[in-house]
Amino acid sequence: MEKIKTQERLLSACAYLFFVVALYIILTDKRKIKYDAYNAAQALLLWLSYLLIFIALRIIYALLSGIHYFIFYDMLVKLAYILMFAYVFYIAYSTYNEKEFYIPYISNLSEKIL
Repeated sequence: MEKIKTQERLLSACAYLFFVVALYIILTDKRKIKYDAYNAAQALLLWLSYLLIFIALRIIYALLSGIHYFIFYDMLVKLAYILMFAYVFYIAYSTYNEKEFYIPYISNLSEKIL
């Protein structure tokens, strides 16, 4: 296995942290670098799935606003946000250190996109 350049690893890690970087890799010639393209596709799908989760949680949040357990739900939503972003940071760290990982459903879709 050939050594991946530091710049490519950094760009792939940033794709997980910032949605715009993933879009940049996919829409430019950077997608010709297989490592960057694979991680950018995975990051883009992960960001889109997080967006759908955020929207669903906000809709549920709005529907439950009149119930007494509303404060408890608010704390659970905030915990879910923190856990999702912690997972993103872990994936970015792993990507920078050239560790391969599998995100259920998203990894399969990103391979089909490429």
